[in-house]
Amino acid sequence: MARALELSDDSTIYRWMWGYGLALAGRHEEAEAEAVRLQRTDPTNPYTWQLTALTCALRGDNAGAAEALRPCAGLWFDHHMAFHIAEGYALQGRVDEALSLLNDAVTRGFFPYDYIARHNPFLASVRQDARFAALSEAARTRRSAFVVGRSKIDRPR
Repeated sequence: MARALELSDDSTIYRWMWGYGLALAGRHEEAEAEAVRLQRTDPTNPYTWQLTALTCALRGDNAGAAEALRPCAGLWFDHHMAFHIAEGYALQGRVDEALSLLNDAVTRGFFPYDYIARHNPFLASVRQDARFAALSEAARTRRSAFVVGRSKIDRPR
């Protein structure tokens, strides 16, 4: 990602990916600096809202996280963005909103089961909810069907 940013320093998606990776790695202050930069360069982008909410919530500023996600109310997101917006809600302890968006994400095609069920640290608050088990099972089932289906595709010889 550092190389991608060297090549395209003004790319919102590269900047978000870098900030998101920093947040996953526990480098929260650096991630927050990327969120601040995105707020300056692309303030109306949902990825900006997501990274801002994530970094606010990670430092315990739930009011700031809620404000960052305020523009999301009533919007429709694709599977990827729905998943990432759900992370911001989960970190705030807004379990109903997080699970609703996670369900949307899985239903629409975001189903990296292990990441959802085990590895994503931002979803810890929702993993304890009984509804999460069914949601993660749906992700596992869809992932398995995709992998099995993919193996049956005729490949050029």
